[in-house]
Amino acid sequence: MFDQASDLTVFDRLAYHSAHLIHDMLLEESEPALEAVRAGDYDNEHVRTLINTIIGLAGTVGGFGGVRAHESGAHSVHDGLTRVAGSAATMHGEKVAYGVLVQLLVEGKESEVQALLPFYATIGLPHSWRQMNLECTDGNLQTVADFAAAPDSPFHAAVPGVTPAQIIEAMRTLETLA
Repeated sequence: MFDQASDLTVFDRLAYHSAHLIHDMLLEESEPALEAVRAGDYDNEHVRTLINTIIGLAGTVGGFGGVRAHESGAHSVHDGLTRVAGSAATMHGEKVAYGVLVQLLVEGKESEVQALLPFYATIGLPHSWRQMNLECTDGNLQTVADFAAAPDSPFHAAVPGVTPAQIIEAMRTLETLA
């Protein structure tokens, strides 16, 4: 959303820069933090940094950025996925992570998706319906896309005029990526 706005306040800018810091910290700290947790070392520097990033810093993005910080395609896709049978077994963060990839593809940022896929694979985030143990049927794709592209959906703030067809195309593309 911040990329689309021309009237950013100082708080919007702070939220935007914080979101970029969160992105960088997640990429740097997730793998060593998960290794530490798997080893039973919960009081590890990487674990503490990741917790502070996710809980503390991510909260500031919403606090400073307000409504604009909450407007995204990723959460719209998450919300659409909750309408698919069997999706309750997939965690919130996994659905949002999948939604991030969908949003990036709809925005035409396939190179960013390709750059994120190895990270997703390393830490176990899904990039396909199969990985979420969901059936990738025409009906299920349509359910998610219709919800995510509804007229009042926040996806329109990230990608003005987004259509169900664009979201379906993005989800189908993700199914083909390794």
